[in-house]
Parts: sequence; structure tokens; C-alpha cells
Amino acid sequence: MSTQTRSAAGVVLLTLASSQFLMTLDSSVMNVSIAQVAEDVGTTVTGIQTAITFYTLVMATLMITGGKLGSLWGRRRAFAIGCIIYGVGSLTTALAPNLTVLMIGWSVLEGVGAALIMPAIVALVAANFPPEGRPRAYGLVASAGAIAVAAGPPGTRAASISGRAKARAATPRSTCRLKSRGPRIRSGEQRSR
Repeated sequence: MSTQTRSAAGVVLLTLASSQFLMTLDSSVMNVSIAQVAEDVGTTVTGIQTAITFYTLVMATLMITGGKLGSLWGRRRAFAIGCIIYGVGSLTTALAPNLTVLMIGWSVLEGVGAALIMPAIVALVAANFPPEGRPRAYGLVASAGAIAVAAGPPGTRAASISGRAKARAATPRSTCRLKSRGPRIRSGEQRSR
């Protein structure tokens, strides 16, 4: 593998692992800061727990559909669209004045975005790494999620800022620059010309 190819693979892996890290950290922080978020939006802890449960249901329900859309649209495009939807959901969550808007941002938009992103991550690793490099790549993406789970609760407790401020901080990071001047992420589809 040439130096340029290794560098490109590293950028692809960093993009995919960062996305996994962000989604996992966001979920972890939301679960740990339930009381603070409830106070911020003027609702009960039960209301926030409902939003978290609804997020999980939306994501799980649409995961197969997200994978199918990745097959139809192209995995790279599905990943990028998922990142945009997730980012809009994160911004909506950050600005939510009440539980209804929080549920639209967190539960619906972020859930739909995650349902597009997660299957695309798996497919993009397969498309961008040779068979002998895939276990390492999958392991690094999974490790990013595990690090986020471990970092979320201590980071939330250490920083005494509101959950919405944390969501506001996550919004810019959710922008995935796949069509930038950097290396091309192979989508894995064979297109007829």
C-alpha cells in the first residue's frame, strides 16, 4: 500500500470513526444529563426519558431502510445525508424551547440521521479497506464508540453546562466533509456507465 493510499485510508477511517464517536457520545451525554435537560426545557425526567426511548425506536425501526437507501443512493451519499440530518437534529435539540421541539430534533431528526449513518459506516469500511485490513478498521470504529461511552459520563459531570449547550457544541462536529478536497471515499457500488 502506497503512502498516499495509506493517508487516504487514514482520513476515511478518521471520518467514519469520528461519526461513530459523535453519535455515541451524544447518546451517552443525553442519558447522563437527563435532569439538567428536563430543567432546561421545562419538562419532567419522564419526558426526557420518553424522548431518549423514542430516539432509539426511530433509529432501530429505520436502520434496515437506511441500509437500503444506502444501496439505492450510494453509501457515501447516504452517509453525507445522514450527517446533515443528524446535524440539523442536533441544532434543533440545542435550540429546543420545549419537549415537543426537543423530540423533533433529538428523537426524529437525529434518529433518522443515525439510521442512515450507521449502515453506511459498515459498508464504507468494507468498500475502502482490503479484506485483510477490515478487522482493524472495524475495530477502530467500534473503539471510537467505546471511548465515547466511557468519556460521556465523566465529561458531562465535569462540565457543569446544560445539555443543550453540549448539543450546540456537537452540531458543527456533525458536518461530514465527504466531497472536500481530501481523498475520495469509495462508495462500493459498481455503477454502469
